[in-house]
Parts: sequence; C-alpha cells; structure tokens
Amino acid sequence: EMHSTTTDREGRWEIPGLRAGTYEFYMSGRTPMEVTYQGTLEVPAATGAAGGPRVFERDLVVAAGRVDARVLAAESGEPIEGFVMLELERPDGSTRFMARGFARAAAGVRLDGLPSGSYRGSAYPMQEGRSYEVRSGVWLAPDGALEVELALGPGRALDLVVTDAQGAPVRAARVDLVEPGGFDVQVLEVQETAADGRLHLPGLRLEPLVVRVSAPGHGAWERKLDLGALPTGEPVTVVLPAATDR
Repeated sequence: EMHSTTTDREGRWEIPGLRAGTYEFYMSGRTPMEVTYQGTLEVPAATGAAGGPRVFERDLVVAAGRVDARVLAAESGEPIEGFVMLELERPDGSTRFMARGFARAAAGVRLDGLPSGSYRGSAYPMQEGRSYEVRSGVWLAPDGALEVELALGPGRALDLVVTDAQGAPVRAARVDLVEPGGFDVQVLEVQETAADGRLHLPGLRLEPLVVRVSAPGHGAWERKLDLGALPTGEPVTVVLPAATDR
C-alpha cells in the first residue's frame, strides 16, 4: 500500500485514507525516483470519537546531512550519468537503504536529509559497457556535507535463459549474484526472470561471479562464471532440476 503527498509553503502535509499499521516514510525534493528514507510512520488503530474519522499529527524533522555524489569514467575521470544509492552501515554488518538518485554527468546528484553515520555508496551505469562501483565506510558527520566520487570501470551484461528439465521457460526465477569476497550484487530492483525465462543483468564487472538461481517448485542452480571469459552476445542457459532431484 503506497500513498504520496506534497508539502505546502509552511511545510505541512496531509495523507488521508491511511489504514492502521506501520508505514515506511520517504521524502523526495525532486523526482519521485529520488528519495531519502526518513523512518517509519505508525498509524494508530483508532483516535477520536467512535465512528468518527481517525486524525493524528506527526512532525517530521529532517536531518541536515548531505552527500553530493558524482559518477566518473574510471579510465578518463570524466563525469558520466549513473544511478547512485546510499545505505547506512549497521554495527552488525547489515545495511539500511537510505537514499537513491540519478547523477546527471557534471552536475552529479545531491542526496540530502541524511543522518550522520557510516554509509556504503554504490553507483550503477546508465549505459552498456561499464560496471558498478561500491565504496564502504563513507562517514557523514552530523549536519555535515560530503562529496563522493564513484568511478565505473569496464563491464558487461549477463544474459540468462532459465528453463526446467523439459525445456520450458521458468518465470519469476530469482537470480542472486555474489562477488568472490562475499558481497551481494544487485543491479536491478527485482532480479527475476520474465515469462520467457530470460533476464538481462547489466553493468557487471569483468571478473568471476557466483550466480545462484532458484524458483518455487524447482531445485536450485549455482555456478561460478568468469564474466571476462564468457562469449559476448550469447545467453547462459540455466536448467533448474526438479525439486526432488539431488
């Protein structure tokens, strides 16, 4: 369930028709795709007179931290377009998505409303032939501003065709990518096959990568693929075994 609204000149906002529950709260000052996580919003089950409308107020205090990010071509240092994401690093090693936006060549992208902490910044290419880049331990001080540059080197896409043992395409097969160091790679918001069993994964590095494929009702498939050595223009065929196969 998704709702959206805009603030007025006094910074006030209203969202009608919310059902009771917990909502994640995001803020965007530009386009809807450029957002910053602002915490959760708890909507109570009931307030006010019985049978009347449920009305409550919440003030949103936006953090003052800001990251200005630029995406560069690794070989030349020239700014290029790219998609930038920030995740807050937690003490247990996990991360929490905090912000995303599109870097427009020389202008880059500004991601504001961020709390202080250690961030993992990642950038993904907007064109074929380049790879993603990830940098951990980017420290943002309270109310601070930070400039980050992420350089994208050469890369390639990986095309998969997933079928069952009879050759029928498998829809909605999940594809997980893992670097040799154990870093989970996600270049698409949803890494699942289409109705024809195909999936195009752009912007990967030219290095070995563990590919894991799974789907309900089927056994799992896992291989280590060297993307720098794979033939270009040819998809990798993945045949999922039956769920009872070992």
